[in-house]
Amino acid sequence: MIDLNNFYCEDCKITMNKMKNNLVDLILTSPPYNMTKRKGGYADKEKRYDQYNDWRSEKEYNEWTVDIFKKFDEILNKNGVVLYNFSYSIENPSLPYTMISSIINETNFTVADTIIWKKNTAIPHPASYNRLNRIVEFIFVIVRKNEIKTFNCYKNVTKISPKGQKYYEVIDNFITAKNNDKSTD
Repeated sequence: MIDLNNFYCEDCKITMNKMKNNLVDLILTSPPYNMTKRKGGYADKEKRYDQYNDWRSEKEYNEWTVDIFKKFDEILNKNGVVLYNFSYSIENPSLPYTMISSIINETNFTVADTIIWKKNTAIPHPASYNRLNRIVEFIFVIVRKNEIKTFNCYKNVTKISPKGQKYYEVIDNFITAKNNDKSTD
């Protein structure tokens, strides 16, 4: 059993195993992007993570992600939502798409929407002759397949027509926010 009001610095699977009786409405996460192949590069594993191996094969990474989503299924309340922030590396720009495909094909989850997050700082900066600067990241709105029409979004009703039709506040799927593309030591 864990206290949901605390932070736990441990493997997320360990934490989720302790949460069997603690269900949540929202999981907001930015997992490792699997992009530390280049020694000394931006995402060098010796600088980013103490324990996580951040350069797995695509197959290994997608299997790891599927395992995480199977744990999410155990701790997420009915009609709950996973907000999954994910970018990609120049070594494997197709990874977000194979990862999402694995989630959809091998778990109870699907993509309900996508939020585009525009950051202040882009990578790889002007060091690449054939790559565009990535000024945005995806935040996938992921829900259980059988809850695609019922998941909670908590949008406020702004008007009800004389016939009872509800109209909701407008919330765009494009956000601008600062990012922290630097060491967190």
